[in-house]
Amino acid sequence: MKFVKKFAREISIFGLVIVVFLGLFIFRNLTHEDVKTITTTQLTAKLENKDDFVVLVGDYSDTNVSGYITQVVEPFLQEHSGTKIYYVDTQSMEDQTAWIRTTFATTDGTSPQFFVIEQGLVAKSFSGTVSYIRLNQLFD
Repeated sequence: MKFVKKFAREISIFGLVIVVFLGLFIFRNLTHEDVKTITTTQLTAKLENKDDFVVLVGDYSDTNVSGYITQVVEPFLQEHSGTKIYYVDTQSMEDQTAWIRTTFATTDGTSPQFFVIEQGLVAKSFSGTVSYIRLNQLFD
């Protein structure tokens, strides 16, 4: 009988630990924000629907772009929950500079670039990596 009581106590403690870790995992998934990667087709649809959004365009294979996303953009999104930044990866494009210029009607085709889209049109654009403070100003 003692063995059964001890075993039940061990199982209940183990169950409690599992419930706590499961709760923490669910909480993290609810509060963690990532950069949402979209395709060029989805971007075109958002532009045609005259949506308001912020998009980052760049080549993820470039270490500057990937490091910038993980070190600046994702921490910004974690601190500002509810904020969305979309990302279009231009890695597979043959001429990403021309695509950026024609899609966003800009003369600058460098990568990465932030575009603030309001009613389907480019309201603001920022070339290169934008600092954390500039990202904050971007959403004010």
